Amino acid sequence: MKLFRIKREEWIAAFIMLLFLIALNVLAVSMNHYELFTRSGKLGYWTIFWNHYHVSGFDSFTYIILSHWRPLYSAYRHPLLALMIWPFSQLNEWLMHVTGYNCAVFIVAFFLIALMFYSFIFAYRILREVICLKRFDATLLSFFLYSFAYVMLTAIVPDHFAISMFILTLTLYVAGRDMQKQRQMKGWKVALYYFLATGVTLTNGIKIFLAQWFVNGKKTWHWRNLLFTFVLPTAVLFGAFLYQDQGIVAEDEQKSQHIFEERIKKDSVFAKRVAENKERNKEKKLVSENEFLKSTYTDVSISKTIVENLFGESIQLHDRWLLQDVNHNRPVFVNYRHLYNYAIEAIIILLFLCGIWQGRHSRFLWLCMSWFAFDMLLHLVLGFAIIEPYIMTGHWIFVMPIAIAFLLKSANSKLLWGLRTVIILTMAYLYVYNGYWLVQFFMR
Repeated sequence: MKLFRIKREEWIAAFIMLLFLIALNVLAVSMNHYELFTRSGKLGYWTIFWNHYHVSGFDSFTYIILSHWRPLYSAYRHPLLALMIWPFSQLNEWLMHVTGYNCAVFIVAFFLIALMFYSFIFAYRILREVICLKRFDATLLSFFLYSFAYVMLTAIVPDHFAISMFILTLTLYVAGRDMQKQRQMKGWKVALYYFLATGVTLTNGIKIFLAQWFVNGKKTWHWRNLLFTFVLPTAVLFGAFLYQDQGIVAEDEQKSQHIFEERIKKDSVFAKRVAENKERNKEKKLVSENEFLKSTYTDVSISKTIVENLFGESIQLHDRWLLQDVNHNRPVFVNYRHLYNYAIEAIIILLFLCGIWQGRHSRFLWLCMSWFAFDMLLHLVLGFAIIEPYIMTGHWIFVMPIAIAFLLKSANSKLLWGLRTVIILTMAYLYVYNGYWLVQFFMR
């Protein structure tokens, strides 16, 4: 539990970040259909949230599950997520009975603030304690991370990415400290992180394995470690998947399919929208409707994806088609109006690349880069979510300030102040630019 105590040198930065996260969530909750989303009673919560909550490609499943528990998340990819939310859906049912309000938006906001707050703390500690940056530079890069557009969004949308970012930054911090002190990552810790991370999103499990491998080396492959750290937690997760898939999900899908078919017959507008979505998916060349391959596309320009979506939208919002969903109406690629948007992107990428070069001898940076490479393989090579990689930003974006930290650490005093100035100006621009468009979107 010492991991969660705020240290004296962290107080000021932590307090400022806490206020910022609270402000973001107040904006998101109060401006986005507040009266509609806080209604309680025997209502169609799917209709309320699914039809009215549209923020980029993020799902409103968490709001719906908290309002009336249903295993809406794909158990194939998120085997533990719906079950993790169940206790809080029971809490919300009690709160609705007592207060007369649906408190789903407040429960989500509370956890988002807590998760993103500690992600900030762990990012700071990685920079300060693992990489051994000066306090000023560690604080600067931590706030720089939170100026990125889809880090701000991860802090306010009712999706699972904040949980992933929290577990992954925690794992990196623990792995970095163990690596620094030349000690082994304890099996029970790795098993716990693996169980939670994989339960939230299946692909997170690879990163937890890589973390232990980089720290423990060959001992990771010992049969006893593999059995107790990875195989047994995987078996429990598989049991959770079967419990949902063959029981609750099958029954729920049967009911949903019946409702879906009846609505298509009665609602011509809905039927037209379904047909349009099918055509749109054909145009995007969806690989398969299989749960494991769903959201995997081919024939999408990788170069445009990198420029406009991966390092573009993830870091600074496009003001055209602002936070629209590519699965509904937004084009896959949207260009920025101004050259300075691309200049900002180029500066950040250049800092990132220089940081990688300066930290090329660091085992810890290579651990971080192995995580980054895995995400790039997933999105750019295999094509998973390649039409909207920015919604996955919370899985990998923290690697960028970590790499840049090695650049700051290696710079002489004259160059250091130049780099600090560039980062401060870029960060100030991103806070103003992304903040302005977020306010515009949610107030609209």
